[in-house]
Amino acid sequence: MDALAAARDLLPAWVGATLWLAPLGLGAGGYGLTRLVLSRALPALPAEPWTERARLLYPVRALAQQSRLLHLAAAIALAVATRSAWATPWTAPRLLLTLAAAWAGPQLASLQLEGRLRGLALPVLLRSWLTLAVVLFGAVYVIVGFSALRSATEGPLRWVVSAVGFVSAVFVGTGGSSLVGALRGVVRPARPRVREAVERAAARLKVRYRAVLELDWAQANALAFPLFRRVAFSTAAAELLDDAELEAVAAHELGHLDEPLALRAFRPAVVVLMAFVVFVEPYLVTASLTSTAATLAVTLLLILVVRRVARRGEQHADSYAKDDGAYARALEKISRHNLLPLVLRRPGAHGHMWDRLVAAGRTFEVPRPAPPDRPPRLASLVLLAAVVAPLTAGAMVQLDEGGTADDARRRLAVGDASAWTVEVLARDAATAGRYDEAATFYRAARQLSPDEPFFAVALAITQGNAGRCSEARATLNRADALVDAHPGRVKPEDVENAHLAVEQCAPRQ
Repeated sequence: MDALAAARDLLPAWVGATLWLAPLGLGAGGYGLTRLVLSRALPALPAEPWTERARLLYPVRALAQQSRLLHLAAAIALAVATRSAWATPWTAPRLLLTLAAAWAGPQLASLQLEGRLRGLALPVLLRSWLTLAVVLFGAVYVIVGFSALRSATEGPLRWVVSAVGFVSAVFVGTGGSSLVGALRGVVRPARPRVREAVERAAARLKVRYRAVLELDWAQANALAFPLFRRVAFSTAAAELLDDAELEAVAAHELGHLDEPLALRAFRPAVVVLMAFVVFVEPYLVTASLTSTAATLAVTLLLILVVRRVARRGEQHADSYAKDDGAYARALEKISRHNLLPLVLRRPGAHGHMWDRLVAAGRTFEVPRPAPPDRPPRLASLVLLAAVVAPLTAGAMVQLDEGGTADDARRRLAVGDASAWTVEVLARDAATAGRYDEAATFYRAARQLSPDEPFFAVALAITQGNAGRCSEARATLNRADALVDAHPGRVKPEDVENAHLAVEQCAPRQ
């Protein structure tokens, strides 16, 4: 039996269970904390005007986003800390569970808030979230999933997983997510009224397209997949907009299909780079601080460039919509349905909706509204402290070397798989006269740190005391070689005790 597997069998059940319960605890804590913070931060919202309602709601939505990101970062830290804990065969599923639970807790709390504010049932919002996850963020989930799977593979299979992960991420990130969504049942051919609106806009603009899709999405929105030449409308948009407004929005999306090829190809560059860094670069570049810094710098630069390119693309697409008032009406209806402020602190790729409406011909009798406030600082600090505190406590537990056997078990439960933690358990068993158990732990310590001569010396002693003489002699030969290769790492009296234990070894009857 594998040394680590044999050592795991000697541990109390709660040690292994903790590695599975921690992700679930993170998810449940994320749900409760997010719900509490959002309910406390939610101000009194007026029924009208909707613009003020959207402006006041935006900081609370930003808090929900902060909570998702913080808990996801905590999950990544937890996954990294526990990824090699006893090298269990369930490493990849545990990593995926950690990431999924941390994301799902705050996500569920924010979906419940959206349902309350917009009068939508939770199943509708969950299906909408699934659509968003598959169609817009599918590449991210593919990268996370395949990277976790790769961590549990070795040899040629690891290469295969990396290659499949890279190809899948690039395919999904460049527009293949619309095909994946069809397989998942959240993307389907658009209803006739939507297809007819796109056909009219395409005939007027002389732009070729391949398919018109409908997304099971509660947000009113429309998307284009330029490389696949597909246009998609959300179900909410198809039900909200009239025929003229659908045609105006279709013209905008067809404008994306008519972008220069270089612009269409450059948009998914960040996804391609992410997939390259995760799945390809480790085989081409030796990990170092310089390579990591260079990769990070290139990624940040590319993100900045893509944001500028995306803004140009949106301006290009807006110019394709007819200036007859339908496009302005459509944009305003979409903003009202989604409760999105007309002015933001940062305009993003699409720009401020107020400016887009004015450019589309909408006139306002009221002054330009103020941007939303920032999320309440106290609520942000509460989120941050609640996420960082348990991670800090877990790190302190892992850093506390030595101690009792119970201390070592607690460290193993939070992911510390160091050989010296295992050595504490071995020493405790040897002190109690459980030499077979001590030998099992020392074998595990040797597997975790094969070049450390002390573990070989200690293993020879415990095997000799346990009456496993032939094993003890073989271990002692390897121990002597390691002691010669690493002088000064083991006390001379320990080496003498090992030789004495082997010489006096009496085989078990």
